[in-house]
Amino acid sequence: MLTIAQELWVEAHHSIPDLPIWHHCHKHHGHHWTIRLEVVGAEGELQAADAEQLAAVAKLLESHEGPIRMRTLNDITDPPTRTPDNAWLAAWLHTWVSGHLRVGLAEHLRVTVTADGYTAVHQGELAVQEGDARPAIIPSP
Repeated sequence: MLTIAQELWVEAHHSIPDLPIWHHCHKHHGHHWTIRLEVVGAEGELQAADAEQLAAVAKLLESHEGPIRMRTLNDITDPPTRTPDNAWLAAWLHTWVSGHLRVGLAEHLRVTVTADGYTAVHQGELAVQEGDARPAIIPSP
């Protein structure tokens, strides 16, 4: 198996108003997110241009022109989301990044998002949260 990976860091804001008022994520605040984009495939499935494409997508995500840097995550969807946590961001990024890759490459994409010790991994329909009290989202058979 071959792996193409890019790791980047993005600062963005959010609030999760559905959490109890005493929870620190209930109010608007910022995080420094670590994002890892990986494309894993068997030899012959990946092309040399895929590495360049993934690097360009990572660079765009880190830039001020990107969709999340220094933005309020609640507001990047229409209608605004009330649950922009790590699992939500990993899933949203999976969709966004997939739209910037060649057709068929999204099925090999894995997005890992970490902030404040909580990690969420999204690979297609599979999302796994580590270090979090909430249950993982497991795809239906």
